[in-house]
Amino acid sequence: MKILLVAAEAAPFIKTGGLGDVIGALPKSLKQDATTETRVILPYYKKIAEKYGAQAEDVFWTFINVGWRHQYVGIKKIEVEGTVFYFVDNADYFGGRDEVYGYDDDGERFAFFQLAVAEVIERLDFVPDILHVNDYHTALFFNNDRLFFCANYLDTWCNFNFFINNGVLHTCTCTNFD
Repeated sequence: MKILLVAAEAAPFIKTGGLGDVIGALPKSLKQDATTETRVILPYYKKIAEKYGAQAEDVFWTFINVGWRHQYVGIKKIEVEGTVFYFVDNADYFGGRDEVYGYDDDGERFAFFQLAVAEVIERLDFVPDILHVNDYHTALFFNNDRLFFCANYLDTWCNFNFFINNGVLHTCTCTNFD
C-alpha cells in the first residue's frame, strides 16, 4: 500500500507541536509493514532550507495560478531513514518567512500549498492508495475542483483521510469520478 501524508509540519524538519511529532513518527511506524510505502509532502520553510538545504534534491518546478497570481512551485526531495519527503518551495509563501504560522495571509499560503500538492501528485512517480491530509492547512482538499481532477488521475477508488490533531474529524472514500 502506498500512503502520501500531506501536512504543514513534520519532525525532524520543522515542528511547532503535536502535528509535527505525529507526521514525523507515522512513516517510521508504517514502515514496520513491509508492504507499505509512505511519503510526505511539506512546505519548504526558511528554517528547513537553512538546516537541510544542502541535502535537498531539486525534482522539478512549475507555475500554478493562485487567484490572479501566477506562482512558482519548486519541488525538492530529501530521503530520511528510507522515507521520501517532498517539499513545496515558494519564497513568497514559505522560504522568505522566519516562522511557520502567524501571518495575515496564512489562509492564502496554505491554499497555495494545497494547489501545489495537487499539481505535484500528478507528476510524481508515486501514485498513493491513501492521501492523508491534516488540519486546516490541507482542509480545502475536500472542497477543491483541482482535487477532483487529481482524484481521477490517482484512480477511480482513491481513499482520502482528513485528520485533526488528537482525533479523526473526517474520513471519506471518493469513488467513480468518471
